[in-house]
Amino acid sequence: MEITGLEIKLPCSESHATLLQFAMTLYYRHCEEERRRNLIPLVYLQSKESFIPTYTNETMTNKPKTPSLSIAVAVGENFAIGKNNQLLWHMPADLKFFKQTTSGHTIIMGRKTFDSVGRPLPNRRNIVITRNSSLKIEGVEVVNSLDEALEITKTEEKPVFIVGGAEIYRQALPKTETLYLTTIHQTFDADTFFPEIDRSEWEVVSAEPHKADEKNKYDYTFEVLKRK
Repeated sequence: MEITGLEIKLPCSESHATLLQFAMTLYYRHCEEERRRNLIPLVYLQSKESFIPTYTNETMTNKPKTPSLSIAVAVGENFAIGKNNQLLWHMPADLKFFKQTTSGHTIIMGRKTFDSVGRPLPNRRNIVITRNSSLKIEGVEVVNSLDEALEITKTEEKPVFIVGGAEIYRQALPKTETLYLTTIHQTFDADTFFPEIDRSEWEVVSAEPHKADEKNKYDYTFEVLKRK
């Protein structure tokens, strides 16, 4: 008997083999998702009563799916993001882009970033990271580390967004799959910066340059970058 993608050894009778072929066909269909990720099951029948599945790649187990991690950030040409815990610009177009991007998602931020915002952002699950284990904020889930924040969001189906500040960005960037980047085309005096990114590690999914106007003082570009 031969089934594509399966190797079966059958120390049993032909009638038993017929039943096993049917069972293995069902198992093969069940493994369709694993096969698409190049986890091709090899099934070895060791006795009439049992079989042990293994896989052809080095990942011998099927890890549970976790939500993708994204970053939403606006930076100056020098990667500046703030000074004295305040934004360096008022750009209504970027605020609108941020709202459209993160609405309906979980957002994770540091306490200082939350303090600068001043309230939980609506239509989003707000998670704040702080070293103060006794801190309570109405409408916000408080955790003590990025790892803890990621742990309580691991069942999310939608991407989870990191939205600041600098230290949380620094910790999250190596784990991030998608970067929603607004570049304000101006150099700013700042005390807080986003980590410089290596463009060779990222693919530009979209880029929308815009000119300054009566509401937005500086030229700016919206980009979506995917890690290669």
